[in-house]
Amino acid sequence: MYIQATLDACTQLKERITSSTASLPATATWQDRAKYCAQKGIDLSARGWYRAVHTNSNPYAYMCYGAMCTEVELDILTGETNVLRADLLYDCGRSVNPELDVGQIEGAIVMGLGYWLTEEMIYDRDTGANLTHNTWEYKPPMCLDIPQDLRVSLLKDSPNPLFTLKSKAVGEPPQVMTCSALFAARHCIEAALDDFKPGTPYFVLNGPATPDVVQPFCQPPIKSLTV
Repeated sequence: MYIQATLDACTQLKERITSSTASLPATATWQDRAKYCAQKGIDLSARGWYRAVHTNSNPYAYMCYGAMCTEVELDILTGETNVLRADLLYDCGRSVNPELDVGQIEGAIVMGLGYWLTEEMIYDRDTGANLTHNTWEYKPPMCLDIPQDLRVSLLKDSPNPLFTLKSKAVGEPPQVMTCSALFAARHCIEAALDDFKPGTPYFVLNGPATPDVVQPFCQPPIKSLTV
């Protein structure tokens, strides 16, 4: 929506500058027209506004689509999860700037991995004080938490007729898809349990799946730790 608001502001400025510099020759450049307006005290700022129109049958302007597959490696002794590879295909409509959009998606992936795997907020039960107020206790993603093999692709030939320049939003939707890392970690736990505890009942793995959360689910028997 902010893009539509920006276009509204640009349209206002264009109309104001065009009408204010009508006396200038047709060969006048953009810089000449802007300079003329500044000298005449014409306001070269504008406030854009856009409100999305929703209906009961269609409460959303458009839908975002994507798919993500994540491969992880889990240490059942420590509970640590290592993301080996992540593949994401995202429908961003007709990308205005593919390099920028891919960068946004990569950033969203790293943020999402932190949300699902490492960034746990812990508060004191009695005082409510934040006990994870520094990076010794609070673990945002670092360089080694980025997938070793990260592949991002944009869906081709999918213009969006309902938004600016036929594009789609990029940022939050790819972050949502990083829940695949949590599911992959759960599959690792299931595989380990199938090895030494066949028939283990269904369990719920909530995020963030930190080592403290993951390791108790594994519980490898002592005899499996001997050589």
